[in-house]
Amino acid sequence: MKQIRTLTDLQSVLDNEFSWRLKEIAELKGVVRRPQPLSEYTVVRAGVALAYAHWEGFVKSALAAYVDYVDSTRIPNCDLITPLAVLSLNSKLRIITETKSAETSTSAFEFIRDQMSQRAKLTGKEMISTEANLSSTVLKQILGAVGISIVRYETRFNFIDETLLKNRHAIAHGEALVLDKFGWLTVADETVTLLRWVKTDIENAASSSAYRRI
Repeated sequence: MKQIRTLTDLQSVLDNEFSWRLKEIAELKGVVRRPQPLSEYTVVRAGVALAYAHWEGFVKSALAAYVDYVDSTRIPNCDLITPLAVLSLNSKLRIITETKSAETSTSAFEFIRDQMSQRAKLTGKEMISTEANLSSTVLKQILGAVGISIVRYETRFNFIDETLLKNRHAIAHGEALVLDKFGWLTVADETVTLLRWVKTDIENAASSSAYRRI
């Protein structure tokens, strides 16, 4: 991924990540709609796997790009919204919550207090993990970690878990798939809707400096 230093850089990454995924999904929708040498069942199975791959891939890449953009602003930890400050200082916070040693936890706390006025250290690729299983639960965790509201995605939790993810698992495990071409076309459209939401929410958060503590 290119180095992200400006809003223009972030927009470029989001546009590129979104456009090639949208094109590939659109091309496969065209294949499903017209007669082809492959069976409908085979194409639909491939389509479900592809839709999930773009769902997980885009969310991971887009959020990592956003985290890298926030890092490029050179913002101090004390000026970050709490979720991003936690992300920046997570390793030391974990020491405080997990250690039984008063000396170790005190040292970690002193480090955190000193670091509040220092520049945040955020690395998108390392800090954003979909756990190779982008369920509604994981989505809630990673959007929450960067301060993006999960509210509107709640209407699609059932789709994410019961349609997109469950069918992807069935394919990965060599199981039969109960989904016709019309069902897959709905999966494709719903997946694109989710990708657009993620893209728009990240663009809005970056342009409005929503990562800054008020």
